[in-house]
Amino acid sequence: MKNRHFVALFILFCYTVTGLLIYDDYGISWDEPMQRSYGEVAINYVVEGDTALYSHNSRYHGPAFQMLLYSIEKLTASELSTYKIRHLATFLFSVFGLWCFYHLLLLLHFKPHWSALGILFLITSPRIFAHSFYNSKDAVFMYMFIVCVYALVTFIQKPKISSAVILGVLTGILIDIRILGLFLPMFLIALWGLRTIQSLDYGKRTFHLALLSGLVTLVVMIIFWPTLWRNPVIEFGNALAKMGDYPWDDPVLFTGAFALPKDLPWYYLPKWMFISTPLVLSGFAVVGAFGLGLKKETSIWKKTIPFIWLLPLLIIVAKGATVYDGWRHVFFLYPAIVILAVSGAEMAFGRWRSMPFLKWIPAALMLIPLSYIVRSHPHQQVYFNATVAKNAWRNYEMDYWGLSYKQGLEYVCALQPKGKLKLSVANGPGFYNHYQLGKTDQERIDWVSRDSADFFISNFRFPNEFEAFANNSGAYHTPLKIIEVDGNPILGVFDLRN
Repeated sequence: MKNRHFVALFILFCYTVTGLLIYDDYGISWDEPMQRSYGEVAINYVVEGDTALYSHNSRYHGPAFQMLLYSIEKLTASELSTYKIRHLATFLFSVFGLWCFYHLLLLLHFKPHWSALGILFLITSPRIFAHSFYNSKDAVFMYMFIVCVYALVTFIQKPKISSAVILGVLTGILIDIRILGLFLPMFLIALWGLRTIQSLDYGKRTFHLALLSGLVTLVVMIIFWPTLWRNPVIEFGNALAKMGDYPWDDPVLFTGAFALPKDLPWYYLPKWMFISTPLVLSGFAVVGAFGLGLKKETSIWKKTIPFIWLLPLLIIVAKGATVYDGWRHVFFLYPAIVILAVSGAEMAFGRWRSMPFLKWIPAALMLIPLSYIVRSHPHQQVYFNATVAKNAWRNYEMDYWGLSYKQGLEYVCALQPKGKLKLSVANGPGFYNHYQLGKTDQERIDWVSRDSADFFISNFRFPNEFEAFANNSGAYHTPLKIIEVDGNPILGVFDLRN
């Protein structure tokens, strides 16, 4: 008998093998050294009582995954570099998240083929693909959110002590990855309320289980967030306050002009989500928003899941929360859009029983973004769809996290394979990425000021660097190499020797 999960398993197998072959191609992002440092001080506090945690800048961010990554790094004693270990572990977690997403779609009454299409939609979304290797905050939070929604639907469908406890444990860990995980308990209240409206008896039978899940969430959240140990109420309040008004005041490039985060228009996030999502997927999602209601075999409360899942976007926009770096902070909403897209694809191509081959058309259409993933590797993080792709660099932030510095440094080392390299970079990731080089090349680099350097590397972030590159002025006068993706420059290496 043919395995009904064969398509999903095949897609995940291909994804896993590909990831194991390419995970070390990605550079080090702007935030990774700080995240590693946070994991280190959190572990040191737990193991040794080192109070450096209470002065760490990230102490009000969720530490759970950073602690896990630091522990893996120390326990494995691998010959791989620190950041290669982190990238590998982050990628492997994405595989687990995708498998849970597949089973979530099955619970929502999508047949195996369409559920497999859902994980294909996620995998072939270029920005999601890239972030799944190095973004141990936003991408990991997205995958963990999927795991928690899967546990939530399981609990609502089969309420018992074990499913309540599992949901509570996972939700507590979710909040300890990013505090936005607080949306999950709200999700629980909404779905439990809908089921109770359908059946008052259900509410009476399961009320104590929902409370149990909430209690377990609270306990687990405190256990895995050492910052809270000193005073859970006050420290958690501090974390909430920081989440609501994060102190980021660097200018952001949006629609061709730089603006401070507080001055960005309300549509900053919705527009970013649209222009950096494959158009095919967006089209299916629009159809699916209407088509989901036609799934006769799906319960009303299940049909509301993607819509409830997207409600945080309205809350974030209405509240005017600090946003920057595109839409990575709300990646956790993307699976809801994918669910709608799967529904739309099924509605458009799954009802033609006389022509079953049509159901493969949505998967074939994803070859378009997949081709981008291949040809842009390892810079899928700068993907824009056809609506704005031409000259996107003049209007939107490109490689804002500086991962392409890895390739820039490798180019300089190959250009001058012997002797000291007098090097200057525009910002922190340029330095961090030298840890991805071999020991010999790391030791050859002499970090100097721009005025004293032979070579200068920049990702053109922030107004001064962006304008200097656009005007070919100052250190940007003599380019040796410009890394471009679809005609958009994301990094430059410049000769300062003359």
